[in-house]
Amino acid sequence: MPPTCLACRHVRRREIDEALLAGEPLRSIAKGVSLSPAAIFRHKSHLGERLVAVHKQQEAREARTLAERLDELARFANTLAREAVDGGDKRTALLGVRELARLLELEARASCELAPTPHVQVNIANLMASDLGALDLEQRELLLDKLLATGARPPVSALRAI
Repeated sequence: MPPTCLACRHVRRREIDEALLAGEPLRSIAKGVSLSPAAIFRHKSHLGERLVAVHKQQEAREARTLAERLDELARFANTLAREAVDGGDKRTALLGVRELARLLELEARASCELAPTPHVQVNIANLMASDLGALDLEQRELLLDKLLATGARPPVSALRAI
């Protein structure tokens, strides 16, 4: 009769299996349960498709939880925006709409329906007034918002051009 896997007989087998499924390094798993990395490596083949399927189901449940939380936030933002519209506060209503758009974007990114936007970094000190003059009003406002958000200190000539 062949010897049984040490990890399969281990009292902390469930913990070992969960750590393997989570992708933890074999050495750290082995150290935590007082087995050799080789024993953990051999045990990895015993996990089987069933445990992998359980792990995928758990990830799907967590993803649904995220979607539910996003929905809850969207409902709350929608309620606040409606109250602002009813109260005649257009500025707050617009902020509510912006927040709803941000939540929709986040949801689309999480579901891979929207590709991530490329990150572009611009050194404002190297921009010429003519470069900034070519921007439309919305682009100038966006640039100014980004500058203020990052705490950048652009030259006065660049600020005048914006």
